[in-house]
Order: sequence, then C-alpha cells, then structure tokens
Amino acid sequence: MNFEKYLQSDNCDLEGEDGLEKNRIEMLQRSEIEIGSKLDLALLILKRKEAAFLGNADIIETEEHKEKLERKFQEEFCNIEEVLKETKLLYRATPPHDDQGVYCFSFLVSGSENGLEKAIEAQKNKDDRSLGLLLGYPETAVDAYMTDKKFDYHKELPKDELGKLEKEGVLPFLEFMPSREHWKDELSWAKENQNLIKEKAPSLYEETAMDNSKGEEQE
Repeated sequence: MNFEKYLQSDNCDLEGEDGLEKNRIEMLQRSEIEIGSKLDLALLILKRKEAAFLGNADIIETEEHKEKLERKFQEEFCNIEEVLKETKLLYRATPPHDDQGVYCFSFLVSGSENGLEKAIEAQKNKDDRSLGLLLGYPETAVDAYMTDKKFDYHKELPKDELGKLEKEGVLPFLEFMPSREHWKDELSWAKENQNLIKEKAPSLYEETAMDNSKGEEQE
C-alpha cells in the first residue's frame, strides 16, 4: 500500500500512552501549520476520531497565479508532513499538483494502520458515509449530509442565538453541517471537543479563540 508509515520509537513506548499523547500535543501546538489542521490532528491524537483529512485547493486563474499556488502549497505541504513525522502519525500524502485546473494537495492521517486503511478504502470507493464517521462527525450529521435534513445554522439560526454560540467559542468545533432534527445533540458533541481541547491543548485552544475573535471582528 502506498503510504508513509511511522511507528513509535522505543522511547515513546517507555513513556506509555499518556506520555505519548502529551508529547504529540506539545509538538503539534508548537507547529506552524494552520489552526484548522492543528485542531483536526489534536482531536485525532485525543481519539475523538479515527482519521483526519488535511489539505488545500484553489482554482488556477492564470499562469502567474499557478506559480504562486505552487510555492504556497509546497510550503504548506512540507510543514504538515514535518508535523506528521514528528508526531509519528500514519498518513498517505497526495503532493501538490494540478488536477484539471484545480491546484491541490491532501493528506489522509490516522493513529493506526487499520484506521488509515479504512479511510483510504472509503475515499477510493467514494463512500462519504464511512469516511465521515472515520473523520469523527456525529452519525446523525453524516446521514443528513447532502439531504434536505441538513441544518445550515449560519443562515437558519436567529442572529442572537448564533451570536451566543460565537461568543462561547464553539463554532470552530462545529465545522460540519449538522442535521435539522439532531443539531442540538451535535452541538453538545462539538462542545465536548471544545472542552477536551481546552483541557489537553490549552495553547491551541487560546490560538483558536483568538482566531475566532478576529473572524468576528472582520464580519
């Protein structure tokens, strides 16, 4: 199978699972990758999901634009790969390339060989449901995806209620389309992730909160 495989060193094994988790989170918090990717990997390390999908994509507008994307995406790709190697997570990488006018790269990442193989298989078979569950989304939200049962909370929630969620800092942890019937339960799931990151990765939590505040000011 075509993927990079990194196993724990003997030193990591001696530290035990809690020590390995702590070291991985500390390395992740020090990294230069973008905040959304840090959150995804932190939740993977903390076993809130079996797999993570990282990457970037942009439509190529001109040849000059393509050259800028090549430089930008190559740097992003290398930064992410460096973090994955440092944290000894398993991954399959698709390097930056032109895919029919879209410049893109991606990583499928897991903490286990079995998890990575399942994610690769789901992606290969275009099995969105299985992949969504592996990526840690609530089953009710996955089942509502691409149906009229999805709930666009940005548009459908009253402004005061949406504003409350923004102030609580939970929206960065609700980066999926919830279901209309179960969105409050799915919100609770997002808050559990928020509290876990606040406890286990406080620097990342503060970074996320600051980024969220900037986004609110721009709006």
